Amino acid sequence: MKKEDEKAVEATRNSGYFMEQIKGRVRKIVVINPKQFKVIAGSVKKTDENDAKVIAKYLRHGLLPEVRQMSKENRELKSLIKTRDKLVNLRRGLKNKIHNILNDNGIVSQKEMFSSEKSLERLEGLSLSETVKFEIRIIVEQIRSLSKSIKEIEEKIKDIGSGLKGQKNLTSITGIGELSSAIILSGIGDIEKFEDSKKLCSYVGIVSRVRNTGDKKSSGHITLMGNKIVRTTLVQVALTAVKYKEHLRSFYYRLKVKKGSESDNSNSQKDVGNNIQHIKKRLGI
Repeated sequence: MKKEDEKAVEATRNSGYFMEQIKGRVRKIVVINPKQFKVIAGSVKKTDENDAKVIAKYLRHGLLPEVRQMSKENRELKSLIKTRDKLVNLRRGLKNKIHNILNDNGIVSQKEMFSSEKSLERLEGLSLSETVKFEIRIIVEQIRSLSKSIKEIEEKIKDIGSGLKGQKNLTSITGIGELSSAIILSGIGDIEKFEDSKKLCSYVGIVSRVRNTGDKKSSGHITLMGNKIVRTTLVQVALTAVKYKEHLRSFYYRLKVKKGSESDNSNSQKDVGNNIQHIKKRLGI
């Protein structure tokens, strides 16, 4: 490789490592988003040699869709956040399993009932068969283990997040705490690389789909592209802020009416809470 060379490679799980290894040895390296670069995906002649020629051709003209690359430290934090997300989802699945078991045995319950240690302890006193009690005990043990691991990971994420640029500014906003700020900053990376707020919103996937047909222009649901964990976190902190800030709550309801909500209820905290599940379903989270 020469200093004046430009390199391009399709994004894979180890493309970040590959990029780190040749950084400084070439003038430029581009990591390609294969989902956007359909020229290769739809190629009739699918060989490594042919793909390399196509990539080189588009690289020469600066037409390759790039994947934003983050630092090694940021990638490690992002991986840790994904692990937390997987454990949280696994714990949620186990709580749902208990909910289903109880319903099968004529005991009405709600999934939210198993979020505290006291609620888990009450399960031991229920009048159930030995087999069902055994199954619930095993599941509860796993939930407790997962909760402990999740808490440890969250503390580590908060610790790393405290050193991220912009963390103090984010946590000064109502609804955003140490954990959510770290998740948001990790997903965004270097904010200076975004030309404006619209590009940032598009990157996260919280902009509406736009359809142009002749002279007509219409907007649909949000694109759901980008980092799902960041998008979910933004929704959660926004709903929290709406509960505690009157001007944000008013803004929320103005948007709700503008977007064609089925009803225009009073600006109450109870009404906001009732809409949370509906909003999450619409956003695909």
